[in-house]
Amino acid sequence: MAAKKAEKSWWAVVLHAEELKRSDPDRAEKIYLKGIRQFPRSPELLGTYALFLWRIRKDHDRAEETYKRALEVDPKNANILGDYASFLWRVRKSHDRAEETYKRALEVDPKNAYILGNYASFLWQVIKSHDRAEETYKRALEVDPKNAYILGNYASFLWQVIKSHDRAEEVLHARPGGGPEECQRSRKLRQFPMASHQEP
Repeated sequence: MAAKKAEKSWWAVVLHAEELKRSDPDRAEKIYLKGIRQFPRSPELLGTYALFLWRIRKDHDRAEETYKRALEVDPKNANILGDYASFLWRVRKSHDRAEETYKRALEVDPKNAYILGNYASFLWQVIKSHDRAEETYKRALEVDPKNAYILGNYASFLWQVIKSHDRAEEVLHARPGGGPEECQRSRKLRQFPMASHQEP
């Protein structure tokens, strides 16, 4: 039997594994492990595999070990730092380490909307620093004004914390696909669902 061809790049490994991660996680993991043997110093591949271990496998110890390995290769990779910060918050409940890691990520890439949005939710839900949370949501939306996740979370924040229902509806209306029908539903429900990309 002919040997299977190696992938041409770390990105090809990720694309192949991501196609299978929910339907066949065992096969997806084999693809990741083979790819890591081929590209052992790819922080992006290691970081994506760590996310797979966290979100799909629920293997938190191996996920953390893999995040640390990725950051040994590239200590200033903002996306991996941001993901690891969310892991520390949501899984380890290590809030001091999570905030420190979010700050490290934003020192590297202060205009990363993805990290800003997650950090804003952390400031709201964990630190209870509502002024800082709102400021950070606004920074995220300056970078990416149409980001549906950030708009959804900011609308929830405005509704639940600030009690500014009109502003919340304006923010929700700005979401892609948002419109009068969605705002009308919000008036009836009197709540907005959280829309964090971190949850599977």
